[in-house]
Amino acid sequence: MHFTKKNAGEKRKDFVNNLKEKKLLRFPGAYNPLCAKLIAEIGFDGVYISGGVMSNDL
Repeated sequence: MHFTKKNAGEKRKDFVNNLKEKKLLRFPGAYNPLCAKLIAEIGFDGVYISGGVMSNDL
């Protein structure tokens, strides 16, 4: 999201490291962009939101 202090490369590296360590990652689904922002602010590992949801909601 826009409020993170990590750039895309750092996020990608963290994600790959977590997968290698077989860490359980939590990616709740969001039904609109506002919910996705709230999920990210709460501190989940990531957010799942489909392209259809994004295009229908905007």
